[in-house]
Amino acid sequence: MAKRGRKKQPLSARQMKAIQILCSPEGLEMTQGQLAKKLGVSDSTISRWHEDTQFQKALEEQIKRQYFRMLPYARQCLYDRMKKDTQALKLFFSLIGQYKEQMEISGVNSGPIRLSLLSKMSDEELEKLKKDLGG
Repeated sequence: MAKRGRKKQPLSARQMKAIQILCSPEGLEMTQGQLAKKLGVSDSTISRWHEDTQFQKALEEQIKRQYFRMLPYARQCLYDRMKKDTQALKLFFSLIGQYKEQMEISGVNSGPIRLSLLSKMSDEELEKLKKDLGG
């Protein structure tokens, strides 16, 4: 007889504990075997949980909740760091979609170089240009 649309069972107390541990600083450094031992289950049980879409979804939701709670702290750290570190400023503008990687190139006597012309130059011409620019 075919299985009818059975409702998914809620996650067990051990699965919820596993999610709690996996989302903790302790869990970041824990192997699957260590987690299994701590929960009193086998390695294969942990593997099976990780393949379960309900467990995966609950784990992802918990991770998102934790990240959301950390946002004020992360913003404050970034703000404090931006006062003395240009890389932090670059990160800030990247996060808000306002950073564009650019290169400033100037030619002899600080004149402009048209990049479209560079692609048409021979290797010898590029080497000469490099020497002329002091490279």
